[in-house]
Amino acid sequence: MSGLHYIRLRKGLLDVKHRTKLSASIWLYLYIHFHVDVETGIIEEWQDADAAKDLKMSIDTIRKQRRHLEKEGYIKTVRGRYSQEIRVVRYGQSLIQSGKQCTTQIIGGVTTPPIIKESLNNIEGQTPKSKSKTKKKTPSKPQPEAIKIFRQNANAFPAKSWWKDVDEIVGSDPENLQFWGKLVKIWVGKGYNPTNVAGMLDAYKARRLPKVGYTDPDDLSDVSGASKFLEDLKK
Repeated sequence: MSGLHYIRLRKGLLDVKHRTKLSASIWLYLYIHFHVDVETGIIEEWQDADAAKDLKMSIDTIRKQRRHLEKEGYIKTVRGRYSQEIRVVRYGQSLIQSGKQCTTQIIGGVTTPPIIKESLNNIEGQTPKSKSKTKKKTPSKPQPEAIKIFRQNANAFPAKSWWKDVDEIVGSDPENLQFWGKLVKIWVGKGYNPTNVAGMLDAYKARRLPKVGYTDPDDLSDVSGASKFLEDLKK
């Protein structure tokens, strides 16, 4: 049970009558608060032996104090076959404001009501953090036309590191984009490596297309052959 942990306690418990009633049972009462569900104030599977071990008290003392807490109206116990359910009476009632139950927040991994969080900030000399402003998303840059053409004909994008090179070399001229698209299509269609963007750009700059029906990627037709091939494709 080491580490920082926050629990709900009613302010009215500071009254002298509770100090008298709780007496030595206060430690078991705090222990119960430590283990309850923070939203409901319930421990579903309670065993006296666990509390005795943690608090280093005899199990008879734990039973006596638990029965005392139940008799004085601080807890209610529902006995099961192997364990008991303990419910803290009037758990969290002091957190009700204007007829509405306060919601809870997470502090240091522990669910804690905001009223407690505010008190802790005041005690520790901290100023509650203001809500951070939602950052506006920076609009993404549009894809270069040459990259779109590559995607259409290769059914994949080239490596992102090549986008700038492709865009600068191919440009946006419609005729150049058309030639680039046919080059990529033939390149991939002939089974050449689609990730070899450098080879495609070399062929593009030379205005040479892979020969149709030939499988050697180094054997490229000249630009006049490419023009004829493009014309044939239009028919």
